[in-house]
Formats: sequence, structure tokens, C-alpha cells
Amino acid sequence: MPLPNHLKAIRQNDLALLFIILLLGAALRFIALGSWSFWTDELYTWRLTPQLRILTQGVPDDQHPPLYYLLFHIMLQIRDNDAWLRLPSALAGWLAVVGMWRTGILLQRPKLALIAAALLALSPLHVWYSREARMYGLASLFWVLSLYYFIASIRRDAWIDAFGLAATTLLGLFTAYPTLGLWGMQLSLFWLCWHLAGRQIGRLIRWLLAQLFVGATFALWWPLMQQQLQRGLTFNWLILPRFGIDLSGTLADTLALALAAGAMIVLSGVLLWLVVWWQPRLLTLAHTLLPFIAIAITLTFILATIGGAIPRGLSIRRQLLVFWPVAVLVAAWALAYVRKEWLVGVIIVMSLLLAGITAWGRPFEDWRGIAQHIDAHGQAGDIIVLTPGWARMAFDRYYANGRFPYQGANNNDYTDNEAAPIPPGQRVWLVWINTNTTDAQTDPVTAWFSAHADSLTRRDFRHLTVLEYQTRR
Repeated sequence: MPLPNHLKAIRQNDLALLFIILLLGAALRFIALGSWSFWTDELYTWRLTPQLRILTQGVPDDQHPPLYYLLFHIMLQIRDNDAWLRLPSALAGWLAVVGMWRTGILLQRPKLALIAAALLALSPLHVWYSREARMYGLASLFWVLSLYYFIASIRRDAWIDAFGLAATTLLGLFTAYPTLGLWGMQLSLFWLCWHLAGRQIGRLIRWLLAQLFVGATFALWWPLMQQQLQRGLTFNWLILPRFGIDLSGTLADTLALALAAGAMIVLSGVLLWLVVWWQPRLLTLAHTLLPFIAIAITLTFILATIGGAIPRGLSIRRQLLVFWPVAVLVAAWALAYVRKEWLVGVIIVMSLLLAGITAWGRPFEDWRGIAQHIDAHGQAGDIIVLTPGWARMAFDRYYANGRFPYQGANNNDYTDNEAAPIPPGQRVWLVWINTNTTDAQTDPVTAWFSAHADSLTRRDFRHLTVLEYQTRR
């Protein structure tokens, strides 16, 4: 059979390398997918999904759009276990690697395509979100495809590219709100790219129609999104008490800031286009600076790859992820431009090691291990107390499955001025999340038990501690 058009110009060695890259990408995303338990955010998705009325009320109890919850609901109807519910994210993450390679081929740069596919396949940031039962793995696929069709809509003259750009951008917007950032970047960069591609009017009209379709369709969701904006939930974007840094805000605060920043980015992109139009000599100057730009991009990408392997700083990492396909493509260009194969090798080996640690480590709470420990050592009549109180979702018909009565700890109940929340002589399993961000919520509870109960056993898990107490008579 004749090869497809996009494979005809590719050498056999390149196809072998692509096979290896895809194999490594699949191994990092699929092997031992259920090796560690759901962590708090995944359990929240599991608990929330059956209660939603997505088509009539949106997702008022959460801060995300509905598409992933619809998929998660379908998956729950078929099977309910950790690996199965993470499978859509893993499959989407692997397909994103294929999409990244196709983007490089679209640019007619086979070497760049292989480098970009390898960087995404072995990216610890992308591997983590490809192994999580949350919406970000699926969204990353739409982000890669949106990037592909954005480039295609500039390089080719076809309605299918405009349709693909509109469809993938919309799918991303209905999967995760950070897609707004990628959309804003495209709105800002299109004008310069269109100018450099020859300023064809037909291409501009197709692109504008695609953007109008995206905006009009997403506007239908806007009234339901307002219900989410009314929530008082605070997001801890970055908290570093030692340095006096505390960046937090509600969903409404975050959206307002994002829209303001997006408007500035779009305006800056339009101004850049106008400046290049009026002063085309600036392109010649930029060309002379390409070696320095390529080196700066490479060093920045190395630091971002290392940062993406850090399991905390979730909110910032999620925003980084939406721009990660763009970062990977730009980094692949820089590495191809520098032409240092040893440097490519160093980055790939570093990424592979970090991705392996990310894929098969235990970066978050081991709720499954806690439940198994209490199930093995608990007795009839025991009570489980979880702090902070919202941690009870881990035992809400999932791992503990109702075998023991449990309660979320309210700090106001654990003061010397109030009646004892636990009766005398009661055996209690106190489970608490022992991280710096939860200390203020857990300290009053642990202090009360230290003063009013005898400690029997203690077991530490990853970011979790379970203590067996018996209250004093």
C-alpha cells in the first residue's frame, strides 16, 4: 500500500525513532495506572459526578466546565476502579504526543517533529496529568490539536482547518477553563503570523468566522458559568509563608484577572503586528538574534521541565500545562536550530528520569493504604475522624466503603470551652493530612486528642498520618 502523504518524505530511521518515542510515551502513561490510590481531587471528581445536573444547571458545585464530567459519568456506568477511570486521561495524553509529531510534520520539519514528540512524551508535567482522573489530560489533547489547526489555518487555505480550529478550541473550553489562555495567545499571534504568510483575505475571513463561532457557542455556557463564579471557594495559587507570599482568590477573582491579562496579551500581539508592518526591518534584526533566542529558550525549557516534576504548586502547574504544547514546539525549534545532538540527548534523558519518577512514584495522599490499614486493625465500634473535614470524601463510599462510622473534624468542636466531641473510652482513628497548607486546620484537632486521649499506635503514609487513640474516661 502507498504511504500516506505525511509519511512519504520521512526516512525509515525517523519512523523507527517515532515508534520508540510512542512506545515510551505509552509505557509512562499506561503501565501501573492504578498503582496508587485516588488523591483528594480525583476523589472529589468521583463524588461530585453522580450528583450533577449538567444540562440544566451546569456544574455549580465545581470550578470546571462540563465535558470531562460527562465522560467521567459514562465511564462510571461501565466500571468503577482507579485504573479504568484514569484511562481516558492516559489515552488522551498519548494521542497528544501523536498530535505533536503531526504538528512538526505539518511544518515540514521531520527532525523538529521527532524532538517535539519526544519532549512531550517524556515531559514529567504531561505524564502526571495523563495519569490523573481529572480533566487536564483530556484537555491537553485538545490543546495540541488546537495548536495544530492554528498552524494549519495559517499555512494552508482550507475550510477544514478553520473548522478543526473552532472545534478543538471549543472542546478545550468545555473541558478546562485555562483554555481561555491558549485562545488568547492565538488571538494575539494570528495577526503577525497572517502578515508573514502573505496577508491573504480569504484566510483571514475563514479564521475570523472560526473565532466568531467559538465565541458565540461558548457564550451559551456563560449563564451557567455564572453560578460557578458565585462560589466562595478560594484557590491557593501560590503560598510560601517563609517568603511572605500568599496568592489566592475565588474563581471570579481568577477569571477577572485572566480576562484582563488576556486582553493585554491580545492588544500586545496586535501592536506587534502593526509595528512589524510599519517597520519590516525589525524582522531582519530579529533574525540576527536567533542564536541567542534559541539558547534562552532551551535554558528556560530545561528549568520548566524540572519545575514540572515538582508535585506541589498545583494551580500554577495547571496553568503551565495549557501553554506546554506551545512551549514544547518552540523548544523543539530551538534545539533543532542549535544543532547540538548531545544537548537533545541530555534533555531527553533528564526528562525520562523525571517522568519515570512522576509516573511510578507516590506524590500524593495514599487514601487506599489508610483504608486498608484501618480495615485490618479496626474493631467494631471504632470511629474515624478526618481532618480537615473535607478529607472525608476519601471515605465517602469509596475506599472505606462505610465499614466504620466517620466524621469530618470541625475545629470549633475541638476546644476546651466546648463539650467533648468524642465520648470517654472511645477508640478513634484520627486521620489527618500532614502538609504545611493544612496545619492551621489540623492543629486544634490534634492538640485536643493529645490532651484528652491516649495514643495507641501511629502510622505515617505519604502526606497522611493515622493515629489510633482511646479517649480518657
